[in-house]
Amino acid sequence: MRTPDSAVLERESELSRIEAALDSAARGEGRVVLIEGRAGIGKTRLVQATRDLATCRSRWSWPPARPRRTPGRWPS
Repeated sequence: MRTPDSAVLERESELSRIEAALDSAARGEGRVVLIEGRAGIGKTRLVQATRDLATCRSRWSWPPARPRRTPGRWPS
């Protein structure tokens, strides 16, 4: 049920798993999807595609993203 706008290069496996999680959530089953990886591998684009898929499938809405501030150094 993917839309052309949600196409992400070389991420078919990940998108299929995300679609399965969205389907489960639509049936009322709880799901968590974790997207992690090195800088520059497309995490943000995958999250955008996930938002697009969720929005197309339901009436879910997403709040606008707010920039987060992170400390210059994390505690040891």
